[in-house]
Amino acid sequence: MSKVIQYHPSILDADAIGYSIASLHAVLREAGIDSELYCADENARPFTELKPVSALLNLTAQDQPPDTLIIHYSFYDDTALRLAQLPGRKIIVYHNITPGHFFERPGMEQMAWLSHACHGARAQLAQMHQMFDLSIGVSDYNALELRQLGFSNVTTIPVFVNTAFFSADMLDMATFNAIRGKAATNIAFVGRFVPNKAIEDVIGVLAQYKRMFGAHINLHLIGKIWDQPYYSSLLAHAAQHGVLDLIRTHIALEPIKLKTVFAAADAFVSMSQHEGFMVPVIEAFAAGCPVIARNAGAVGDTMGDAGFLLPDADTQTAAALVRMLSLDSGLRERVIAGQRRRAFHFRTENTARLWLKTLHAAHTAP
Repeated sequence: MSKVIQYHPSILDADAIGYSIASLHAVLREAGIDSELYCADENARPFTELKPVSALLNLTAQDQPPDTLIIHYSFYDDTALRLAQLPGRKIIVYHNITPGHFFERPGMEQMAWLSHACHGARAQLAQMHQMFDLSIGVSDYNALELRQLGFSNVTTIPVFVNTAFFSADMLDMATFNAIRGKAATNIAFVGRFVPNKAIEDVIGVLAQYKRMFGAHINLHLIGKIWDQPYYSSLLAHAAQHGVLDLIRTHIALEPIKLKTVFAAADAFVSMSQHEGFMVPVIEAFAAGCPVIARNAGAVGDTMGDAGFLLPDADTQTAAALVRMLSLDSGLRERVIAGQRRRAFHFRTENTARLWLKTLHAAHTAP
């Protein structure tokens, strides 16, 4: 194949989708395949490899089309729908859409626009079900949803995760010592401050731990605030349960400090109700941080047989597991060893091999 083009409205190394797109771009070029990246015009920047999607939409009959157009889909996007109608070989990569009902809770009327957008995105996705030669879910959970919407030739290829970085020894020792010095036990969660992440249940784990074992624990919440009233409601929830002073919030933490939080924590705890993959789980696996997670969405697919997978938001069991991991070094070492074996599955080399094999098969198919 001579050229592969990838499109997503926003391509940023700092987020999971952007990192995965950039990684595939590098893999293709290393394999001798011409690769180009297109994003929304307002996100294209001079002197970068990101090209404005208007240039792609305005191709004429005389222009050389790409061998393959890869559209990454994660939210309502009229440009993706227009690109899907172009001639030539097309692949959709589905990163999942959060169901709109998560933004329809009482007291969250200010997020109604997000609910409408999520419902619209899923309807738009269904509208495109016959427009692609190949459909890829980044988890089996996503691949199943594509099949249910009528997509054909569906397979699973995970997102790229920088397991090499998170498994390396280098840490920010000032951050590490500060975390360990302030509390005997530490737990962490990484993710946007949005309702489907059920951060209130992670706060519930913190409250249960304090009730059962004492207050020598901190919860480190790492992520981005999408809606200030919702974030404020989480702090109010923590105050109501007497644990607000035990929470440390980190906004847009740089990678080395994120890895250091994982290394300093006794456990990564997720009570999320919906995930399309959940990259922080694999980052925690690679960093040697035991994971306790609710089995929802694609989380079970991602964890495999590693870590602790809970059937529901059982905050008491989660708190007890945190205590066991903090006291039993043998248990902790066994859990970490199993998680590192699972993280090995998501090495860049393995994901790259899957992509190249899949693209070759698509290119040679009649």
